[in-house]
Amino acid sequence: MAVPADLAINGITMRISKFILIIVVLLAASCAPRGGAISYEQRHFSDSTAHAYLVMNLELPAARPGAARVIREALVEVMDQALCHADTYVDERAFPRFGGNPDDTDALMDYYTTQTLEHIGRLSDSDYQERESAIRESDTLTPEEKELLSAEAPMWAYEFNLGLENETDRYAVFRHLDYTYMGGAHGGILGSGFPTFDKQDGHQVTPVLQPDCTEDIQPLLVKGLMEYFEDADGPLTEDELFEILLFDQEGVIPLPTWEPYPSPEGLVFTYQQYEIASYAAGMPSFAVPFDQVRAYLSADACRVFGL
Repeated sequence: MAVPADLAINGITMRISKFILIIVVLLAASCAPRGGAISYEQRHFSDSTAHAYLVMNLELPAARPGAARVIREALVEVMDQALCHADTYVDERAFPRFGGNPDDTDALMDYYTTQTLEHIGRLSDSDYQERESAIRESDTLTPEEKELLSAEAPMWAYEFNLGLENETDRYAVFRHLDYTYMGGAHGGILGSGFPTFDKQDGHQVTPVLQPDCTEDIQPLLVKGLMEYFEDADGPLTEDELFEILLFDQEGVIPLPTWEPYPSPEGLVFTYQQYEIASYAAGMPSFAVPFDQVRAYLSADACRVFGL
């Protein structure tokens, strides 16, 4: 049976319209922001031995194909390297790498919490025994002083913290800051800082800054640090700032060891304890607006940050 001309034409028009719509959708998808949604898994653990305690806060991308898996693998490596060297000053590992399924977050947590707690438990027990021996053998302490010192034996601590700091459609920034205390005058912050990952393919953005920009970027570092150290008496002068800072390169502030990372306020610079100032100064940190720091970013950072 013949199809009326007007119906035939309308059918062709509809097919053409659908074809055009498909092309438009594909073009829009190709122009959309890089990356996409990543789901995360969170775990928490805390326990103690006679002379030490362990806390672990972990957040990892769920094991999915693509960028999420690449990022997860990098973060599991961060976790392994931190915990197998927890509270040690030697290159040797304290325990073997996890040999199970790395996609199993519960198995990862069970293994690393068990191994790490046993490790710091042994170290803290040994430290306690050495302290007790020194106290008992002392010729200058009274019995009362010995009893008091034994009762005040310090509790070791290790707090592992790895989780999401912030993210956009283009990138994900993680935070790895560990607290450790080994019975000394005070504890300290360790970790790898704030690694940034491209959500398109999962690679870590490094370096964030151009390696040869140290001298050119000095005005931004000086300004940021002056704002960090500003107190109730008002802004610091540049001379006052350099009286606070402690480093070998006279007149040139070094770039932080930790990679700067992107935030809604701009690029964040964070110096570790003792890196450029005393322990009492904390961890100097400040954000520089992207329009001021863009000229010093690496090509990869500009691309991933969408600048």
